[in-house]
Amino acid sequence: MEVKHPLESLLEGARVAVRSVASTLASTLAQGPGAPLAERAEGLLDRFALVPKSELDRLRADIEALQKEVARLETRLNHLGESR
Repeated sequence: MEVKHPLESLLEGARVAVRSVASTLASTLAQGPGAPLAERAEGLLDRFALVPKSELDRLRADIEALQKEVARLETRLNHLGESR
């Protein structure tokens, strides 16, 4: 089984979410002006999944940790390049 890089997993999740929102928005707008605005908005909002703040905070912490790790590895690569 192939292990994905954490950033790849995060980006794939974002891609799926964006595609889903775009699809939902397109289908909602395709209903045309005949459908009441409130119904269209309600249909769109019903498809959004709320994320608990604790999950959002955890994801932010993961991203910050990954950014620090990338910076550390870049510094290490620069030092290795200079020593050669």
